Amino acid sequence: MGSLINVTKAQKIKLSLTSLMSLLSIVLFASDPSPTKLICVFAMISSSLGDIALMDLKLITKHIKNDLLAVGMFFFGIAHILYIVLYIIKSAHADASINIGTCISVGISLLTVALLIVISIKRKSLPFWIVIFGIFYILILSINLCTVSTLAFSLGGSTYVTLIGALAFFISDIIIALSRLLALAGCEIPIWSFYVTGQILLIFGA
Repeated sequence: MGSLINVTKAQKIKLSLTSLMSLLSIVLFASDPSPTKLICVFAMISSSLGDIALMDLKLITKHIKNDLLAVGMFFFGIAHILYIVLYIIKSAHADASINIGTCISVGISLLTVALLIVISIKRKSLPFWIVIFGIFYILILSINLCTVSTLAFSLGGSTYVTLIGALAFFISDIIIALSRLLALAGCEIPIWSFYVTGQILLIFGA
């Protein structure tokens, strides 16, 4: 009981938000079952596990021996891979092909990775293996952005809203990376604002 009392207000809000988003994905799947919506359920549940690791909820994470940032990236990496599969399926059904949206997202991704590598080399604020793991994670995140961008610029319409979701998720994770590399404070609100927006739009896009 003491562990529950020690959970901070911010952690309760984050836990509630991530739980509600997982529930939303389940409700949408139950109301209109489809393979992509089922994949989305697993992606969101994996994201929630990543959230729990990153929010350092002692009641749960006290049993985790590894670096919680790496654990969070692992679960979010799985989530992004699932989202990639989901939106590849949707792109295949829509006969989407490489387009200007793909090129723009590739450019954004390459610039972001280059920027983070430069900052990592100069700051040396994180262990080398975390930096390598992080770069690999950002590459997965970038592929997700490229996949959704390709679909959006092929179909147009409401898929642009889904692209906004993928971009918001991308921005959220980049803010996390910068906050860790540069030891920035006060990033929680923008991180979670972009993150929740991104997840909800990706869930509805499934």
